[in-house]
Amino acid sequence: MKVCVIYGQGGVITSFGMYLLSQRIAALYPAAVVTTYSWDDPAAIATDITQWKATGTGHLVVIGYSLGANCVTWIPAYTVTPIDLAVCYDPSVLSIVTNPAPTIKRLLLYHNTDWEPEGHAILVGPQVERLEISMPHLAVCYSEMLHQKTLAAIDRLFH
Repeated sequence: MKVCVIYGQGGVITSFGMYLLSQRIAALYPAAVVTTYSWDDPAAIATDITQWKATGTGHLVVIGYSLGANCVTWIPAYTVTPIDLAVCYDPSVLSIVTNPAPTIKRLLLYHNTDWEPEGHAILVGPQVERLEISMPHLAVCYSEMLHQKTLAAIDRLFH
């Protein structure tokens, strides 16, 4: 299994909750390849995914927060590798919003309805499962409730 975790604008500093989630996934699935990325280079992420698929096996999971969540849906423009599970933590309306390609098999959207201007993007498609949340945008990546839902979705890939 490969898990790609994509930080939002500001990198690990503003997305530290995603770093913590990546470490948790690596501990739970020691055979998995867990890597973290910046949101602003989907082509490089796609290249890494394509190289992994050439030699690796198992499921592909892509998780992003804020602009990293937007990036999750940009990746299929650069690779034909199917994404088994995508998880988008409060994608941003302040950037390009792209609905998921058919190569994304399942997408969990944590859609924030808080008053702040960040986040709030809505993704649509037959594979999108939307959960409405309301919390400060910077807190979304730390939410234990959302981390538990993400971990349960990853675990579901194996059952």
